[in-house]
Amino acid sequence: VSQSRYIRSERARRTGIPSSKIEEKIFPLEGRVFWHDGRAYTTFESSLRGNGRRYRYYKAPARSKEDASSPVTLSTAQLHRLVIDYLMACFEDPGPWLENLSDEWESRPEFDPTHVKRSLHMMRTVRLYFMAPLIAELFRHLIDRVIVYPSQVQIVLNLPGLSELLRSFKPIAASLFKPLTKPQKPDKIS
Repeated sequence: VSQSRYIRSERARRTGIPSSKIEEKIFPLEGRVFWHDGRAYTTFESSLRGNGRRYRYYKAPARSKEDASSPVTLSTAQLHRLVIDYLMACFEDPGPWLENLSDEWESRPEFDPTHVKRSLHMMRTVRLYFMAPLIAELFRHLIDRVIVYPSQVQIVLNLPGLSELLRSFKPIAASLFKPLTKPQKPDKIS
């Protein structure tokens, strides 16, 4: 059991209020953030500070003897902003996603380039209205893992999650982008 889970379970035991719903929104990437050698990050939430704030982090794994570089702890806000910026850039230009698809995924109808571009454009258009629970759900659907290196971060896409999202847009996209036809007058009845 991770330290953060233990702390949250103790807090829930003391207060009688479970925090599982809050956790999903605060740490949507829990279990998906890894140091480049495969060691997992854990989550950490500080107790309420004198200034009325809590600090939340993805806590770095312990330094290994074989690795000269030291893992860095990341604030949730910093990491979530990075992932959101990545997703929004891909929503704007899904070309790199489409180019790297295997033949199995490329042959699926939901990965039709026109459909993908229209669907992801809709997501980008309404992104300002996303609330924390929706962003957390997007992270859980679209992000397979986040791999942290000493000087960069690699975000690995969850293709089954993207496929599910694109399939859900199929009926919406079809109705929104249907060519408009001029209404015809009904025939006169004699």
